Amino acid sequence: MLNKKIALSVLLSISIGVSVFAQEPEIASSKDSYGTKTEFNIAVTNIFADPLYDLVLYDYYDNYYPELIPQLPGILAGMKFHNPKGAFRVNASLSYGSRKITDPDQSSVKTNYNAFSSDLNLGYEWHSNYKRVRVYYGFDALLGYQNSKTDFVRENNDTGNGKSNTFKYGISPLLGVNFFITPHLSVGTEVKLTAMGYSGKSESTVNYDYPNNYYNSYKNEFSGFQTYFGPLGFLSVNVYF
Repeated sequence: MLNKKIALSVLLSISIGVSVFAQEPEIASSKDSYGTKTEFNIAVTNIFADPLYDLVLYDYYDNYYPELIPQLPGILAGMKFHNPKGAFRVNASLSYGSRKITDPDQSSVKTNYNAFSSDLNLGYEWHSNYKRVRVYYGFDALLGYQNSKTDFVRENNDTGNGKSNTFKYGISPLLGVNFFITPHLSVGTEVKLTAMGYSGKSESTVNYDYPNNYYNSYKNEFSGFQTYFGPLGFLSVNVYF
């Protein structure tokens, strides 16, 4: 009888030990379970940007040369598809900015400018988890489009307007951090260093209010390359399911 009790005690101890051992990976997994699923993001971008300040859009001969504006305030929506070490990411953003400038001494002298931009980003990120904090880094490939329009009235009653269409492409190394409120919800921020090429076309018309009123029309093609650091303020809400 004693041997049977001892044997039962040993079997019970072994079964408890096996049960605890079997549960350890589940406990560890639960600690690392933050954000290991499909993720939906919505974000406000370039919160602190003032991109349309002191633009010079016309040269001496009234040709319209639009300045590419990469830092427009906007909204971003995206998805991330996670694996144990990282995530494939895709997102799209819409941005808009406008500015009106009026001469304080002559209210009829004014300039209006507005720009609209849309971007598509595809990329990959690697991440490290520290309890409720996730730090990630990676890259995005960028394709985008920007449209801008302007019009002005001068002191001598000359008027003009212009418009442009610009296509953008580039690559962006990135770094970000998320803080998990629950395993299914986090807030975060992100920064990028973007290297971008662009090309486009512009058109402009200027009406000269001389004794013999006349106007000139211009068409231009442009291209270039630039780098910039941003977004200038980024706040995202991320949902995991």
